[in-house]
Amino acid sequence: MQESCILVDDPSFPGNSGSPTRDNIIKHMQWLVSDAKAGDCFFFHYSGHGSQTQDKSGDEEDGMDETLVPVDYRTAGCIIDDDIYAILCQNLPPGVRLTAVMDCCHSGTLMDLPYFFEATSDNMSDRSIGGAALRLGRRNDIPCKAEVIMLSGCSDTQTSADVSNISSFGNQTSSYAQSMAGGACTNALTQVLTKTSGLTYVALFKEMRAVLQKKRYTQVPQLTASQPINLNKPFSLFMSGGSPQPQQQSYPQAAQGYQQYPPAQYPP
Repeated sequence: MQESCILVDDPSFPGNSGSPTRDNIIKHMQWLVSDAKAGDCFFFHYSGHGSQTQDKSGDEEDGMDETLVPVDYRTAGCIIDDDIYAILCQNLPPGVRLTAVMDCCHSGTLMDLPYFFEATSDNMSDRSIGGAALRLGRRNDIPCKAEVIMLSGCSDTQTSADVSNISSFGNQTSSYAQSMAGGACTNALTQVLTKTSGLTYVALFKEMRAVLQKKRYTQVPQLTASQPINLNKPFSLFMSGGSPQPQQQSYPQAAQGYQQYPPAQYPP
């Protein structure tokens, strides 16, 4: 394992670590946070298919779990939001920051985090924001002690669009990029972050929505978090609360509590 790993369904992709099968995605999520300690900053990005399946734990108001769809989902099954939370978030210690980008359909609450902000026009107006993300209902029984922030391509009820030519966003203009497909949310986020700096969370989402609307995409990006967020502070991939405090208690590795559920339990 390296400092970063890439799973992609194109074996010719430079530097790839393997195919995004269910087992490989789970294994690499476990690897990412397995030795997490205060002061660490992690980044997780998923651009692919997302779906929904019937909720079996009773923690979803709409009765549906959101899922990642691996390339082998027909035989191995999907990965539900409960398990994503259990692997990536549940055992992270305080003082850790995890930023995730989930660019797939039905991704609004794909990590089951308790706070959310949906980038609708009303929510992005100064009078509606109130400076903090809104609280969701109960999402899980074990709260996350770390600072986890997820940017999603759309709400749980929406689909996220694909881009057949990523150079159309102006992020890459090579002949190679002109033949590459990608997610609209990923490319909108990349365009905003490479052409601006110092944006607040609200400004970031305003710019992303403007890029998507200009391209005539109707999806609405969303943010969820493990803790309340001041949305008027600058967006960052690092801790928002300053230097982490020394820890007085040890925490188990995130992979220890994970069980390999049989694929039939969570059909696609």
